[in-house]
Amino acid sequence: MEQLRQRIQKITEFQTLSDAQKISALKDIGIKSVPEPEDWHRKNYPNLNINCHAYAFGLGSSDQYRNIAWSDACQRLNKFFANFAFIEFVLSTTTLEEISAPLKGGLILYFDETGKPKHTGIILQATPSIKVRSKWGTIAIFEHEALSQAPANYGDIVKYYSPLDIVSAEKIFLDYVATIKSQTEVVA
Repeated sequence: MEQLRQRIQKITEFQTLSDAQKISALKDIGIKSVPEPEDWHRKNYPNLNINCHAYAFGLGSSDQYRNIAWSDACQRLNKFFANFAFIEFVLSTTTLEEISAPLKGGLILYFDETGKPKHTGIILQATPSIKVRSKWGTIAIFEHEALSQAPANYGDIVKYYSPLDIVSAEKIFLDYVATIKSQTEVVA
């Protein structure tokens, strides 16, 4: 399993391959890409790439998220988007309800050995094996086995969380932005 995960990681990180070549190489080893639900954000927000966290939280289809993150991306601030700091904020505010077993439609978070969150996905199937749909960087959205087909750099620890609706996800993101802005004002 670890060899496969390392191979998947190398494919996704290979700088000289185009996204189409990466998708093809991953397909050859059984990792299925799925079309993005909409390409609207790429046409209207060309500087905004939706990552795994924004995808899993449903923020890619949120006008509020896109407007804030797009403005941030254009200004090259890189503060107001669903990044690792956002996930750490979510976990520290206990907004998500951790559950003991995977639930279809719920979230799966991947952590490294230090407990740092590395990746987020949506659980498609909880039994007999856990299947996940997640965005891998800016490459594409993939359906894969929860751990055995995830890139090794996503970590070996997974935790499961209850599903989150878009209204709740938007509120969490707006709370995160407000917190970052207030911390910035204190420093300035």
